[in-house]
Amino acid sequence: MLVGMARSALKSEAVRTAEPEICLTEANRTIAADNESMMFMTTFYAVLDLRTGELAYANAGHTQAYLLAPERGVRPLTADPGLPLGVVEDFRYLPHHHRLAPGEAVVLYTDGVTEAAAVDGTLFGEQRLEQVLARPRSASCETIVGEVFDAVMEFSKGAAQADDIAILVVRYKGVPAEVDRSRSARSAVEAA
Repeated sequence: MLVGMARSALKSEAVRTAEPEICLTEANRTIAADNESMMFMTTFYAVLDLRTGELAYANAGHTQAYLLAPERGVRPLTADPGLPLGVVEDFRYLPHHHRLAPGEAVVLYTDGVTEAAAVDGTLFGEQRLEQVLARPRSASCETIVGEVFDAVMEFSKGAAQADDIAILVVRYKGVPAEVDRSRSARSAVEAA
């Protein structure tokens, strides 16, 4: 029910504004006001301008995102972690911006990736994730998702997992100058 309520609140706010921090702040107010069970949900909310590569984003307690740059490597995408949705009714989320260069990719994942456990209880962790992401920096989004998933499965070797494992990779390809921007913007992003 919480996920349904959160999706509805976020969609409602997205109609009013394109600013991620405002959408999260207002959706959180709605969710926290009716949250007697004190359930919460982490969310990373981002809007990518396909013409400019400008990524506007805000974080509601979600895992840190990573930026993959073919020439500069892997690095965390800076963001205040914020609080999960539903925790504090009057919490205000902070805006963040990063202009993606053509070829750069953003990697989002659930904590089930970094908290995947091996049979001995060792966690996959952020350091292993960064090592996996460093290998295929310019590969397709589908390849990157597959490599992370395969690395987590190999690490856990069949151990029961306590959480979902989800990975999203979005690569900004840029907009060719010689093509009409309204048509090319549709194909400027590859996602898996």
